Amino acid sequence: MYKKDNVRVVIIEAALIVEKGGLKETIDDLIVVTTDEEAQIKRILKRDKLRSEDAISRINSQIPASEKVKHATYLIDNSGTLRETRKQVEEVWEKIKT
Repeated sequence: MYKKDNVRVVIIEAALIVEKGGLKETIDDLIVVTTDEEAQIKRILKRDKLRSEDAISRINSQIPASEKVKHATYLIDNSGTLRETRKQVEEVWEKIKT
């Protein structure tokens, strides 16, 4: 569909793309966004209003970030400031566009 319409870049946000497989084989590049576990727990607690044990359980039920990174074409470290993360996103976007 996109190739027929001459679209050069399509971005799909799919948190479980490595876990579920299938779609990974149809894409050219994979951007993996990581953060340290402490930040990940804090964000889950704030966003989903979970207890710490439940947030940790959710993290442990997923493929470890270290495994997801192995599949990445591009890696963005989201454990810093918003400005730092945005700079990385812009750098990746420039690489993708060329």
